Parts: sequence; C-alpha cells; structure tokens
Amino acid sequence: MVGALTIICVSSASSHAFEATDARRPVSGKVLLKTFDEAQVLFEKEKEKPEYDKYLSSFVEWNNVNKLDTRGDCYRLGPETVTLFLVVGASGIVEQVLAELEGPKADCFVKSYLGKQGKRPPYNPILLRMNFE
Repeated sequence: MVGALTIICVSSASSHAFEATDARRPVSGKVLLKTFDEAQVLFEKEKEKPEYDKYLSSFVEWNNVNKLDTRGDCYRLGPETVTLFLVVGASGIVEQVLAELEGPKADCFVKSYLGKQGKRPPYNPILLRMNFE
C-alpha cells in the first residue's frame, strides 16, 4: 500500500484558512463553508451528536467498497498528509471539500470525493474529517 486513509472523529487545531478555489468549488456552485477553519468549528460541534458515529460507520463502509481514496493514484503525489473536510448534503452528495493545505495531492483527493453520491445523512450538512498519509 502506498498511502493510508484515516477517517477521524477527533480534531487537531488548525490555524490555516483556506478559501475555496475552482478545483474545490462546491457541486451546487454555492460556497457552503468558506474556510477550513470554519469547517473545523462546525465539525467540533456536530461530532458529538449521537447519530454522527452511525453515519460515519456507514460512510467508512461506502468509502471502502468504492475505494475512492485509491482512485487517481493520489497517495503518490507527495509525502505530506492531506486533511480534508467533506461536506455531505441532504441527498448524500459530497457537496464541498475543504483541504487544510493546497497542492497536487490535495487537489487529487478533492476530485476523488467531490460530487460523489453516498448515503443520505441524518442531518445536513454533515462534515467528515479525513486524513490521507
């Protein structure tokens, strides 16, 4: 295996602000969250909801079946860890992806998830934090 995917329910502090670029433009065209830090704040609040863990488990299963993290050979594009927030809308579509850092590896992972259809979340938007090493 070239890289590793970690989907986490805990966070680390981030001081990086990231504005949505064209590569990360939301599916709907409407910016739902403007920065990675804004997503971090919302994530801290919602990860405590009881239905979050159940949805996270189903998302991990969906991700494993579809092998989204291995498409595009993104792990080979750099040694850095890429941290993303996936913003999943009411219909289960990954509407927006925010990356902590910019670069080819981050852009590749963003493209792997943006617009993909998963299971409908228990509330929306729901944020999933993912680390790709």
